[in-house]
This record gives sequence, C-alpha cells and structure tokens, in this order.
Amino acid sequence: MDSKIELIEEFVKKNGYRVTDSRRIILKFFVENDGHYKPEDVYQLIKNEMLGIATVYRNLDIFKKIGIIKEITIDNKLYYELDMFSSKKLHLHFHCKSCNQIVEYTDQVLIQSLLKQKDFIEENYDNIVDDITIVMKGICKDCRRDINAETDEVEKNSVYTRK
Repeated sequence: MDSKIELIEEFVKKNGYRVTDSRRIILKFFVENDGHYKPEDVYQLIKNEMLGIATVYRNLDIFKKIGIIKEITIDNKLYYELDMFSSKKLHLHFHCKSCNQIVEYTDQVLIQSLLKQKDFIEENYDNIVDDITIVMKGICKDCRRDINAETDEVEKNSVYTRK
C-alpha cells in the first residue's frame, strides 16, 4: 500500500506538483478505499484530517488532470475512482436508480465487445479512442426483489381480488 502511495507521489512530482499533506491524505484515501466517491463523500470521510471541501475539490481536479483518478458523471453528479494501479482499467458501471449503488462489471465477454466497438470506431471514423466510460442505469436485483416483495404483500392484503 505504501509503495503505491510513494509511486503516485513521485508521479505527482513528475507532473510539476508538490506532494502536500493534503494531497497525501486524499491519495491515501483512494488507494485504501475501492469505490466511487463524490467530492462531498471524500470530504466527509477525511474531514477529521482538518481538510476543507475546497481543498478536496482542488486536489481531485489535479489528480484527474494527471490521470491518477477517473471522473464519471451519474445524474449530473461527479464521482471519482482510483484509475492508476486499477486492476479493472476497462469496466462498465451500473447505477441503481433506487438505492444509488454503483456496481462495476469486468466480464471478459463485455470487455471484448467494447474493444471491438472501439476498434470499429477507430478504423471506420479515423478517431483515436483513449477512454471508454459507460454508465448503465436501472434497478438492481436487490431492489427489484424488494419491489416484488412489496407488490406481493399489497396484493395479498388487498380487498380487491382479481377474478
């Protein structure tokens, strides 16, 4: 873990930025916590380190610019995840509209399909694709199960029964 942080710190320096205590705290947070975080979430989870929300936003922007973290937008909200050292460089996101959970899919069949689409676009439209961000939205299986259970309960207790 510390070696990853040290390598990222060297990368920050090579990109012309100082490694401040604030940057070190935010970097450590992303290395130690897998997932997708809004800036406000990062702030809430590290606020005992005496960092301000503006410091969090400023450093997230720097880390995004130099490729340490990746930004995704879901429902007009920004989320960040560690991109450097990620074992899941290419993956799809699924956002549950009911519970707001974000799930990642790294299935090789899906990834191969995405890579074929990327190749097709590059070959046929003379573009260079350097990033693929896909966010699918819907209702996750747990929420669907809860909704079905509620519907079954309502129907069971309903005065009206179908004939």
